[in-house]
Amino acid sequence: MSAMHRAATLTTAHADHLAQFGIPPEMLAAAGVCSVANSEGREILGINGYRDADLSGILFPYRHPVIGERNGGRIRLDTPLTDGGKYISESGCRHFFFAPGVAELLTETHVPVIFVEAEKSVLAVTALMDRAGRKCLVVGIGGCWG
Repeated sequence: MSAMHRAATLTTAHADHLAQFGIPPEMLAAAGVCSVANSEGREILGINGYRDADLSGILFPYRHPVIGERNGGRIRLDTPLTDGGKYISESGCRHFFFAPGVAELLTETHVPVIFVEAEKSVLAVTALMDRAGRKCLVVGIGGCWG
């Protein structure tokens, strides 16, 4: 099975890291968040550069909020790049990141919208709102350079 179509699984270390943010495993699975090895990360993001870098880490697939089609992705690297970067994005990915199941919120004009920097923030704030029983559309801009 290709890396693009394999089941979304997380290593124990990655699952523990994300659990610190109160993101339920069911939300992570629905979002397709998974652990990737160096070769998988390179294949999924289409990256041929960074030859000396290890691109293994946590993959956050970007999906269209209505149809669910994948339109990009970003990896939180286990080992930062030599310039200190902790994330690497798919080339040309200029999409916003949404939690799964937000299509209905896009048409509800009374629902508050919160813009956050990154994918973990989107999922953590969405999980918090779910626990509080409140509707809120959380939009991730894909990092400070997104």
